[in-house]
Amino acid sequence: MSFSKNQFTLLSVLFLVPLAGCSLFTAYGKLEAEAREHYGARNYDEAVFVCAEALRLNPDYASAQGLIEDAARAARSAHEKRCRELEESADPFKWDAIVKEYELLEAVNQCLRELPALRDGETGETITIEIGDCSLLLKEAKTNAAAAHYAEAMRLADSSNDIDVQKRAAKEFKAASEFVSNYKDAAERYEAARQKAIKRVAIIPFEDRSGRAGAYGAVAERIVEKVIHIIANDREASAYLEIVSLDKLEEITSLAKETQNDLFDSNTVVELGKIRGIHEILTGRITQIIYSSPQASSQTVTATGQTWRDVAYTDKKGRSKVRKTQVPLSAEVEVHEKTTSATVTGSCRFIDVETATLKKTESFEGVAAHTARWAVHLSGDAEALTAYRALIGRSQAVPGEEEMINLAINDLTEKLAEALIDYVR
Repeated sequence: MSFSKNQFTLLSVLFLVPLAGCSLFTAYGKLEAEAREHYGARNYDEAVFVCAEALRLNPDYASAQGLIEDAARAARSAHEKRCRELEESADPFKWDAIVKEYELLEAVNQCLRELPALRDGETGETITIEIGDCSLLLKEAKTNAAAAHYAEAMRLADSSNDIDVQKRAAKEFKAASEFVSNYKDAAERYEAARQKAIKRVAIIPFEDRSGRAGAYGAVAERIVEKVIHIIANDREASAYLEIVSLDKLEEITSLAKETQNDLFDSNTVVELGKIRGIHEILTGRITQIIYSSPQASSQTVTATGQTWRDVAYTDKKGRSKVRKTQVPLSAEVEVHEKTTSATVTGSCRFIDVETATLKKTESFEGVAAHTARWAVHLSGDAEALTAYRALIGRSQAVPGEEEMINLAINDLTEKLAEALIDYVR
């Protein structure tokens, strides 16, 4: 049987299409398809990264070879165009964005450098993909970015000794050093500005006005100690916030006790201001401590299910046989639940030492809740207990009163410390 030229061509196409389609079901084929979707959506960087994964699995995959070359070219064009647009801006901090563009482009270039050797599947010849190099442009952009931040830092540092202004200056000096390590004297100037930007806060032991003073130990003192500990271990917060030492704290406390006014009278605050380096006073009170004793509840439920079992039967010829049959299951289960909770509430106030004014008030609440849930198999098929098996034999214990109060105190302390950090940030 012979075929015409057209018939042979048609048969060839019909034979090759299934072979090409097979690649779509491979891992590298799926990756190439995903990369093509990114390319269609103009996510050229992602198209390069995903396509590279496909080529690492199959370096000879022609579709991925062509796609990654197109995606890399498009990515390079897009980033370079964006950089040209940014350079026309009058914004002195445009170099931050330009640095980001070149970093993204350099990531694409690095991805291409790490590709395995690519070869043409038909000729065996090496395929070379153009790889750009924007390292010099990136270096120049970082230098320009550092210069912009350094100039702004110098302007701020010389403009005012205000704590907030000096903090902004310190952050600008730090940004300059992050773009270019050891840029000019940015590191030394950062430290000088940071020192001027440190806000020194004295925390006076809170008052316990919950009516439960002493019932759970020195709650107010523990809260203050925990807050100080959290702040001391937060590098970002401690860079611009300092809690005064305990010896100064004792002096402040003794002065505070001389007045009956909750917010301190003006004379007392002025006296506090004489303690060198203190900018603000943080004082507060615990207003309520509530513990809810365990509350228990239970309900009986029917658990159902199915299983396969051997069931005897007699066939048409009267012979006894056994076959697998699906049979229903059921069991009675008693589900128990025990809940307990604790709440500690309070408030705090920030007082400016220099002006003797109330700057900020903050309310806070610490909450702890615990639920113990378990089940008891009363009767029926144990195989039906799938949904309750994890509850059978589970512990029925809940934390005691003191532990629940401690958990609520910990929650409150974390919230208070976070509020304090946000306030000075």
